[in-house]
Amino acid sequence: MATSTLATSPVSTPFPLDEEKKPKCWFFNTVEDGIKPHLRMRLLANQFIPFDQELGTYVKGIENWNVKCNRAIRERSSWPAGTIYVSDQIEIYERSGCYNVEEGYMFPLVQASREMREHYENYLNPVVKPKVVIPPYLATPKAGSLLESIKSNPLYAPPKASDGFYVKADMWNHLIRNILVNKNTLVYGPTGTGKTEVFTLLAQRLGLPITFFDMGSMHDPISSLLGTNRLKKKKILF
Repeated sequence: MATSTLATSPVSTPFPLDEEKKPKCWFFNTVEDGIKPHLRMRLLANQFIPFDQELGTYVKGIENWNVKCNRAIRERSSWPAGTIYVSDQIEIYERSGCYNVEEGYMFPLVQASREMREHYENYLNPVVKPKVVIPPYLATPKAGSLLESIKSNPLYAPPKASDGFYVKADMWNHLIRNILVNKNTLVYGPTGTGKTEVFTLLAQRLGLPITFFDMGSMHDPISSLLGTNRLKKKKILF
């Protein structure tokens, strides 16, 4: 007989499950019995099955786990072998040392709601959430790293508001690290936000020469001769 149950214990130790991972429904397949003139119902693999309702624990079901269901559902006159069924209720129970699952109300997936069909698509093709990329200036430096040594060195302490110029410590430390390892850094922002000033302070702190290139004058050559603020047609041009 083509029966398949878990003979001794669940495939894994029962464990709690995050709320977002808790399944809303479960999926099954019908297979030929081989001897009796009706179909057998089997659990599709890798689904989380409630194990202890009070503790809120789950186990991970295996493929072909035996499913107890209404015999009328398994009759050949209903749907052919290979039909996918769905149920929004399920529980696990032990009988004669074997673990089985029992559904609450089961019906073919083709008759299920749109939401259940979407759950089935997600079961076949799990949605992989994009990895959250932490900006470098928010990352925690590793012990013994260059960034950690910069952070603990008072010679590299960031300027404070009392110094007339304030820079976030993490940003300041990363800028120093990039300079020490010859890594280019692009800083952008509106005029007057302190981009030039911060690199002037960095150069002074590290004892390095600094050279300025006014890229704005490439688009307005007159500014290099007359300055950036001048009169034009009775108006002030900035």
